[in-house]
Amino acid sequence: GKVDALVGFAHDQSPIIAAESGKSMASISYADVGLNFFSNGLITSTAQIAADPRVVQAMTDATSASFTAARDDPQGAVASMAGRDPQIADSPVLLEQWQSTIDLLSTDNSNGKVPGTNAEEDWINSITVLADAGIIDTGGAVENYYDASFRPST
Repeated sequence: GKVDALVGFAHDQSPIIAAESGKSMASISYADVGLNFFSNGLITSTAQIAADPRVVQAMTDATSASFTAARDDPQGAVASMAGRDPQIADSPVLLEQWQSTIDLLSTDNSNGKVPGTNAEEDWINSITVLADAGIIDTGGAVENYYDASFRPST
C-alpha cells in the first residue's frame, strides 16, 4: 500500500505482485499508449551465422515450435515448468503470466503466423521509436537489425 506505480513487464510482474500482496493490480502496457516495439529475441553474431547458418535456423525453429506448443497447451506448458527453478511463481500465477504473454507473441502485422515471425513494418516502427527517443543514433535499414532469412520454418 505504499507504492503508487512501478515500471516492469506487466505480464510478468503484475500477477506476482498481486499474488504476494493480495492487492489487485492495474497495468498500462507500452503498446496501449502507442509504444509497440520489439523487446526480447534471439541474438547471434554475424560470425556464427557465417560459420553455421543451420544452427541458427535450427534454434529459430526450435524456439518457435516450443512457443507454439506452449501457446496451444498453456496448462501443459505451466506443468512442464513446475519445480524447475525455485524462483518460478506458483502454477496459478505462472499460468496467468503465460496467458498474458501469449498475446505478445504476435502483432497486428504477424497475426496468424507462427511465433517468432517478424514483420518488416514492426521493425521499422521499433527502429523509428528508438531513433526518435535518442536510444540509437539513427534509424537505418531494417537489415542492420534483423536478418529476415532466418524466419521460423515450422
